[in-house]
Amino acid sequence: MCLVNFFVLTRHIAAIVIAVTVLTPNIANALEDPAYLEAYKAYTQAMNDGDREAAERHGFAAWQAADEALGDNQLTGILAFNYGQLVIFTNSKAALPALRRANKLHQKGIASLPEADLKLFLAYAEFAVASKRKYRADDLREALIAIEDNGAPVNEDIATMWLHLASSDFVSKRYHDASECASKAERAYEISAPDNYRQRANAILINGAVKLDPFPRTVENVQAAHNEFMRAWELFPPQKDLDTFDGVFAQTIGWNFAADAALTTLGEDTYPDHKNGDKEGHNTYSKPIFQKRIKTTVECNIAWDRVPLKYPYRAQGSDYTGAVIIGYNIGGDELVHDARVLSDGPLKVFSDAALKSMASWRLVNPIPDDPACRENRITYFSFMRSE
Repeated sequence: MCLVNFFVLTRHIAAIVIAVTVLTPNIANALEDPAYLEAYKAYTQAMNDGDREAAERHGFAAWQAADEALGDNQLTGILAFNYGQLVIFTNSKAALPALRRANKLHQKGIASLPEADLKLFLAYAEFAVASKRKYRADDLREALIAIEDNGAPVNEDIATMWLHLASSDFVSKRYHDASECASKAERAYEISAPDNYRQRANAILINGAVKLDPFPRTVENVQAAHNEFMRAWELFPPQKDLDTFDGVFAQTIGWNFAADAALTTLGEDTYPDHKNGDKEGHNTYSKPIFQKRIKTTVECNIAWDRVPLKYPYRAQGSDYTGAVIIGYNIGGDELVHDARVLSDGPLKVFSDAALKSMASWRLVNPIPDDPACRENRITYFSFMRSE
């Protein structure tokens, strides 16, 4: 199973730079060289203006110009470190040589840089470029723990590193490590970026998936996974429409539907903590999906004549667990219109099969000419691997 796509949409962008406004005499003299002084001034101006694209461009130019003119120098190390931090999440491949250069100058005693921070950012860049290599993940884990043990305050960069490490651990089926990292990421986001609910939700989803994916499945584990997915669900505000639907929210819905499907495979039709309530209690949520009320299929008398979805041949034998979430409208001709994938898993073969199936759907009976029945409909297709 793969969770990599969880984080493509929601990467945090670092904005930490080493202050160079207070300079030693040697660095101040070095900055008198117009080549990198001009680039450095443009870089700081772009940072002040919040123009990240320009800051990255000028930050790289300042480091390169200093390296060409000064070679092994304290200023070269500072500018390389600044640039490496700046692009650590947006362009890890570009950050890596800059951080390696800064580290080399630091190790030689030429550039004095914050060692723990340098080690952490370098470890993350190495991990991001080669995340499938376990030793890179272990190096990053060690650097994050060292920062934690040193009592450094958590920030959004650290939270994001824990989150990406959790994703890597999950993909590699290191479930215990994935759960620990996801929990650290969630706590770090709560402290440093409480309004960043999308990243917190990503961390919670991993903790839920860790409980749902491994075999043998039990009702208790599926219940625990469902509870995690619902915690993530509660973080999102109701959506305006399908066109602006939040991708992470869609994945949250998909994972919860996957838990529902897993529960069914265990011979249960409702979760243990819903036993004394409505039979469909696990599908009754405290917060609506959309801002405007969408009527249920029962209220709208929606019943489809459809051929069962054919499991994609390319995906047979895979270990995929999850659900494809499809948004659609119902046209005046009683057919599916504007179908679009809101969330899908690896390979994209599942969404292709789902969309192909929906193209053949036909309503059994006419439905009311009511936007609450015809617009912003959501359906899902679950795929569960067998033990």
